[in-house]
Amino acid sequence: MQRPRAIPSQREGAGRGLTKGLITMAKIIPYNPTLKALARKLRQNMTFGETLLWNELKEDKLWGLDFDRQRCLDNYIVDFYCKELMLAIEIDGISHDHKEAFNKDELRQQKLESFGITFIRFSEADVKYDILNVIRGIEGIVVDIIKKDNSIKLPKGFPMEVFDDYFTSLLTPPCQHTA
Repeated sequence: MQRPRAIPSQREGAGRGLTKGLITMAKIIPYNPTLKALARKLRQNMTFGETLLWNELKEDKLWGLDFDRQRCLDNYIVDFYCKELMLAIEIDGISHDHKEAFNKDELRQQKLESFGITFIRFSEADVKYDILNVIRGIEGIVVDIIKKDNSIKLPKGFPMEVFDDYFTSLLTPPCQHTA
């Protein structure tokens, strides 16, 4: 009997994963092993915003999805990463406000997106002062990723009604306020 051959999945974007039969495997992103010690140190010294968001993501709290913090990918470390969705989340503090840092962030993001990773950013202030809308933003991106790729295996207990809510919001006209 011949072993099933790995074929590219039907995911949108290059290199989003491999499918063997009916089993979906997340794409393995290579990383620089010399970054592991720094990632460990960053996990021990997270910013306040990173800690707030981590409390919302850890232990599969967000719809049963598994997020890692300070994950090494290629020659970089991202704040949070969901391997199943290939979703990276960055919290940008004040040090990211300078042009040089912005340019480095752009190059880094482009490189990681070339692996098929979806990349989203929030400011430290947004996380500190508006965590609910940050979570809503992440949820919206998760729904978009899953809608584009029906090969993603949803975790047990994933709230399927979010798709109903999402489609309902697209069909419902925005509220019109009258004076």
